Amino acid sequence: MKIARVESFLVPPRWCFVRVESQDDWVGWGEAIIPKRARAVTGAIDDLAENILGRDPDRIEDLVLRMRAGGFFRRGPVLASAMAAIEQALWDLKRHRYGLPVFQFLGGRVRDHVSAYSGIGGDDLKTMLAQAESRVQLGFCGVKLGVPESFHYLEVPERTDRFIQLIAGLRQALGPTIAIAVDFHGRVHRAVARKLAHALVPYDLLWIEEALLPEHDDL
Repeated sequence: MKIARVESFLVPPRWCFVRVESQDDWVGWGEAIIPKRARAVTGAIDDLAENILGRDPDRIEDLVLRMRAGGFFRRGPVLASAMAAIEQALWDLKRHRYGLPVFQFLGGRVRDHVSAYSGIGGDDLKTMLAQAESRVQLGFCGVKLGVPESFHYLEVPERTDRFIQLIAGLRQALGPTIAIAVDFHGRVHRAVARKLAHALVPYDLLWIEEALLPEHDDL
């Protein structure tokens, strides 16, 4: 059995799926995502596919090493996302071929239950609270929201205070048993991020995601 083709598909609003097909018609799917760099990722998928076409899809570790070492430039989020999507598709193909879930190939089940959170969106408390309550009814243990897309790199106190009050309202309404996480998306200046992080301490956040851009490794 050999890999016959590797294809990528862009699906609005921001999804990128990868399809790996073998010569005897086994198919696996994976997912890649780099927001606003979708064409760069699909280009990387096309390039990486050249390292694995015609090879045995069962030899996943070998294929991952070939993709990683198959070019002079080996790192970065675009290449990593493309490689991860292809690897996911290879595992998916393998589980179809052998009739086993992927976790059985990776050592078997570890736990019987896992806590999960769900994302919510909107700019006002009423909208976010309605979404949060629906997620809790579905069994999620927590919710995650981001700073508004309109948030500026440097923000005025009025707008940061409004966001703090939004988190305060969610915590008051959801109570202490539902986790709340916040994603800064790297779009908050570190001085503003510091202020927000301190101000949000009383609301016992599960985490603050991407509080700073990667270049701020001194904090």
